[in-house]
Amino acid sequence: MLRKTAKENAPVASTQSSTAAAPAKNHRTTRAKSTTLTARKPKAAVAVADETAISKLAEAVANPPAPSQEEIARLAYSYWLERDGSGGSPGEDWLRAEEELSARATK
Repeated sequence: MLRKTAKENAPVASTQSSTAAAPAKNHRTTRAKSTTLTARKPKAAVAVADETAISKLAEAVANPPAPSQEEIARLAYSYWLERDGSGGSPGEDWLRAEEELSARATK
């Protein structure tokens, strides 16, 4: 039986550096990809949604909602209380309150 000599057991020098060699992948340690799919909006659809929201906001600022009847009634009643219920008319108080609340909304 033949025996190997010391020269045959010597490590072989590589021409590449040790950092260049990539380790072999162990297929058992890699994670399986998730099968759950998430719905994502395309970027174009998101941009359209943002533009729609911005246009609605701009419209709301340009055209504020009219004051509610309850708000007008409260303010008109406060005018009546300031006069101690004498003089004036409920219609005048109503119109004054309506004009004031509309002016506040446009500011």
